[in-house]
Amino acid sequence: SIDAWWGQWKAFVFDTTVTIKGQETPVHSLFSPIKRSKYPAVTELEEAISIPLQTMVLAIFDAILIHIMNSVSPSAWHGIKLSLCEALNKRKVERTLEIMLETYADTDVIFLQ
Repeated sequence: SIDAWWGQWKAFVFDTTVTIKGQETPVHSLFSPIKRSKYPAVTELEEAISIPLQTMVLAIFDAILIHIMNSVSPSAWHGIKLSLCEALNKRKVERTLEIMLETYADTDVIFLQ
């Protein structure tokens, strides 16, 4: 449910740390401000509130995704998500090598992006 998700989302963003390059880092500290130096049209106020706004927009976006998934396939979407993460993220290097060996084994030059 959205109510159950909301508590978990807040705990993840504000109370959870992740390890990055051997350092424990709070998730919320990974959000970067939108700098006026990069985007001159951004006002000082917009730069100052950019992290809270990004956090709110991320929460809204995630809530919409959860609502859609719970509406479309309430009992199966999480398993699908886990299998996609497994295939696309956790096995990314292994899968890339499989594709290169199976599909491009006879190719002399491959450009990777």
